[in-house]
Amino acid sequence: MDIKILPNNSGIYKIICIPSQKFYLGSAESIYRRCSIHRGKLRKGTHHSPHLLSAYKKYGEHNFIFKIVEHCNVEDLLTREQHYLDVLMPWKPKIGYNINKHACSGKNRSKSITLKNFSTGEIKTWESQTDARKYIGHNHVSLVASGKMDSVGGWGLINTEKHGSGGRYNVQITLRNLISGEIKTWNSCKEASKEIGGSVNSVRRGISKRVGYWCTLENYDDLVFSLKNTKTGEIKTWYRPIDARKYIKCCELTIRKLIKGDILLYKGWVASK
Repeated sequence: MDIKILPNNSGIYKIICIPSQKFYLGSAESIYRRCSIHRGKLRKGTHHSPHLLSAYKKYGEHNFIFKIVEHCNVEDLLTREQHYLDVLMPWKPKIGYNINKHACSGKNRSKSITLKNFSTGEIKTWESQTDARKYIGHNHVSLVASGKMDSVGGWGLINTEKHGSGGRYNVQITLRNLISGEIKTWNSCKEASKEIGGSVNSVRRGISKRVGYWCTLENYDDLVFSLKNTKTGEIKTWYRPIDARKYIKCCELTIRKLIKGDILLYKGWVASK
């Protein structure tokens, strides 16, 4: 991760993992200084993005590069960063390592954060997420702040109410049925779980992509796939690789490879776009 070639002016940048081609997108008043901070936090294991940190530990620093996406004025940074977040979607697990869908400046990231300890009832405010991480002893405070995790180390946002010992919180969730296309909203993950079964909370947190035939709106297009039989012309749509496996009579790994394009043809079946 060579930062010597990076400019000291403002703009949009990427941190790219060469083996996976996934990336982290950000903006900075000084690209050189910001990327230097990223590299330092990755080396120390304290980076705010657990996805990027995990990939860094897996592939090693030599497999990551910095890339300038665009040079722009400081006053345009957030607008341009949001543009690239919307177009490139690095917040999707298959594409990148960003935690948030929305751009925020370094100043906003260092704003104070208030959390509640669900065990003791203590409410505490820190001047920055970094201070909160040091106090709690957990790196994923940013995930709590963004709403992707309910709590870390027993601490959570003060406007979330814990329901029993199951770890589910009173957070509204909207899911879509893969088969019928129905979109439904529940007042909490616990309420949704009672109706459709399974761990709805893991879907909301991004740990799982679906629960049964229900998924988040943003994951719908990624989960629905179609295969075409070149012999008969039949085009069939599935929502789970295991269902396609049973129909075509092969292993699930083969179906996944057909979807990705690693296998172009199997028993007459090809991926249908």
